Amino acid sequence: MDESPITRSAPGAELDDADLLIGGRTYQAVLIDLDGTLLTTQGRVPQRTAEVIHAVQALGVRVMIVTGRSIASACAAIENLRLETPICAYNGGAFYCTRRQHVLHEVFLEPSLCRTVLELVRDRQIDCFVNQGDRKVTLRPLRDEYALLLETLIGVEQVDAVADLPLDRVARLTLYGHEEEMRDVLDHLSQEHAGRIYLEGFPISSLPSHRDHHGHVCDVHPPTAGKAEALHYLESELGIPREDVVAVGDGRNDVPMVRGAGLGVAMEGAFPELKAVASRVIGGHDEEAVAALLSEIFLEI
Repeated sequence: MDESPITRSAPGAELDDADLLIGGRTYQAVLIDLDGTLLTTQGRVPQRTAEVIHAVQALGVRVMIVTGRSIASACAAIENLRLETPICAYNGGAFYCTRRQHVLHEVFLEPSLCRTVLELVRDRQIDCFVNQGDRKVTLRPLRDEYALLLETLIGVEQVDAVADLPLDRVARLTLYGHEEEMRDVLDHLSQEHAGRIYLEGFPISSLPSHRDHHGHVCDVHPPTAGKAEALHYLESELGIPREDVVAVGDGRNDVPMVRGAGLGVAMEGAFPELKAVASRVIGGHDEEAVAALLSEIFLEI
């Protein structure tokens, strides 16, 4: 097998040509994460990558962006791609058609659950913000590092009290703090509200645009299968079985889709948890590794 930066195998994974579609299997769809995968450190889609994606789509392959970002943020990042398949945003909580500019499906946290989590925020003096569709509302920052983080976000409204935060149609609650603090919050919420929420926790520094930030977040979502919801969509709406899907990502939140896809691919800088479930590891997001992978699999070049 080719051991170049584009085609290294994951530890313990041996793939033959048929597994990689070289003279073998025909994959029908590809799921691609945004930050740390498709986008460069500067937050853009490289021109060559866009061209390859357009060529792959022209063959009838479904290309779906699957991200933890909000719908608005995801659309802004890929505005030059002209994708035929909906975006999967909020880690599986929403599907959005960019062609019709229409939300196809979205789920929300229960208002009573939002109230409970926000009471936890108040009691523990944790910074947080609420994603309500494309609206972001936050409490006044308690920590300087959170205030600095907010300066990098667009259109965030600030309020003074927990009572001023919205409770209806909430797509996600994002809690911010130090590593041990967020680990404790994750443990508490997973034990107290199992089955009512989907949780993701990660260091801010895992985002290419915030490599020097030391904070951690805990994202509280409605109960979903995470990014594996994209696999469910392809199968239920388009008749594409998961074994005919390629999934590419770099974060812990990519584990559900990479583990469930026919060919799961991790980026070079991916979390160890993702590399452990991936069949293959490719190069970095600044190396146009996604373009090379898609060219090899779908264009055979």
